[in-house]
Amino acid sequence: MKRLFLAAALFVVGFSAITANAQSYPDRPVKFLVPYPPGGGNDILARVLAEKLSERMDGQRFFVENVGGAGGNVGTAQAARAAPDGYTLLMANNSFVMNPSLYKSVPFDVTRDFAPIAMVSSIPMVLVVHPAVKANSVAELVALAKAAPDGLTYGTPGTGTPQHLAAEVFASRSGSKLRHVPYRGTGPAVQDILGGQIALMFATAASVEQHVVAGSLRALAITSKQRSPAFPTLPTIAELGYPDYEAGLWYGVMAPAKTPEAVLDKLANAIHAISAEASVAKHLQSLGYEAKPLDRPAFSKVVIDDLGFWRKTISALGLTIDN
Repeated sequence: MKRLFLAAALFVVGFSAITANAQSYPDRPVKFLVPYPPGGGNDILARVLAEKLSERMDGQRFFVENVGGAGGNVGTAQAARAAPDGYTLLMANNSFVMNPSLYKSVPFDVTRDFAPIAMVSSIPMVLVVHPAVKANSVAELVALAKAAPDGLTYGTPGTGTPQHLAAEVFASRSGSKLRHVPYRGTGPAVQDILGGQIALMFATAASVEQHVVAGSLRALAITSKQRSPAFPTLPTIAELGYPDYEAGLWYGVMAPAKTPEAVLDKLANAIHAISAEASVAKHLQSLGYEAKPLDRPAFSKVVIDDLGFWRKTISALGLTIDN
């Protein structure tokens, strides 16, 4: 009985300590670790969230630290090794679930080393071509690509990026001959398609919308399952004869595994409330994003489902990247 009483007392003390820590959290600055250089989608969203969380969490500072390298693997591994106390958070996107299948080895385990907190936003990709490309529809582009001796060139922000995989999946499903030209980021790729050095791109809506509106690029389709508010008249690729095709980018917040549940819930509730604010949704839309707040269980399901989908898809495509 004494042992049972002691065990129960220790449990109560431990639980009370965790609860107290969660109530006082955060009591020092919190780092948003972005595993890419400044200026990209992860970085922009992390800074929006950091500012809003700083206002909401009793004025405690949330700040962004960029740790790029190896397609996001370097920063992601650093987040996995961080203390599980809620003071290091990871701003992740689809590459988080793609890289374990793309790279021969990664220094983290998606399901073992991380706890999903909240999905924040998504952003569709747009299939765009240079005006000189004689294709005014996806069907015409596929026919042109099949007929081209060396295939049509397409640019991406780099090998293994979601844009690269979106193009490879499309090429596989449509039987198109496409030739990959990787760049160091979205900006240089967009500049080259504007100059006619490459024929097409699967690009985020935010990166090409102004050029489509100006007529410098021609948009043929959207890659999401539903049409995009940014391009409401543009059909989805799924509508055009490829019903199982879907590609886009999502962004969400992760914490190291074993972070206290109460801290995860406190962060999830705050991020969900911020994402649901009309002013935040409007601001994200002006940047080309679509606010898509998901709670912990729903976001966890997205991570698990996408991890399995990309494992099968990348294996079928035969894509690998040497470390």
